[in-house]
Amino acid sequence: MKKTDVKIQTAVSYVFEENSYIVSFESESECVIVDPGIEPAELLEILRKQNLTPVVMLITHGHYDHIGGIAAVREVWPECQIWTSEQEAKKLLDPNLNLSAVFGFPQVTPAADKILEYGEEFAVAGLDFQAIHVPGHSCGHLVYVIQGTKHLNVFVGDTVFEGSIGRGDFSDGDSNLLIDSIKSKLLTLPDNTVLYPGHGDKTTVAREKRSNPFLR
Repeated sequence: MKKTDVKIQTAVSYVFEENSYIVSFESESECVIVDPGIEPAELLEILRKQNLTPVVMLITHGHYDHIGGIAAVREVWPECQIWTSEQEAKKLLDPNLNLSAVFGFPQVTPAADKILEYGEEFAVAGLDFQAIHVPGHSCGHLVYVIQGTKHLNVFVGDTVFEGSIGRGDFSDGDSNLLIDSIKSKLLTLPDNTVLYPGHGDKTTVAREKRSNPFLR
């Protein structure tokens, strides 16, 4: 991966405190969104104020708190595509699988435009990403890696958080698999790798190796 001076901005969807991310170059108008959340007002405001045009929404997993803003983005930018894994793409179209029905408000989103393969490298908006499969919270969960100028940046969804990990008790989850996946696919990255989780503050590989009680 090429080293790139990327700009990463966070918009919080306050239902479930979910983090949506906007990834771009400072001088470019095209951008990528990672996981547009249920309350997309802050996300849309950032995009409009900075005259950014999202060209792809990268979905780590299909739980509704991470996909609830897809339709709102599509209303403004109808050409913006949705990319995710095959297993997670099914959740976009099924309120039981995306868990919105469980919380009493069954919802679906537009279908995925592109299915990403595990390990696939791709370029979008001039940015080079790799999609890595980290199952356990959700069976087809992807994390997205992009090289910065000084370190890797990884959008980790609901795999690992600062001092914690994602739930493994959903129908296609597995806590033991999640821990193994984090240890083998995330904690093996360089210590200065910055992790951008789906909830809470960003962290680093070194910090989670040192102090995360679930990963001892």
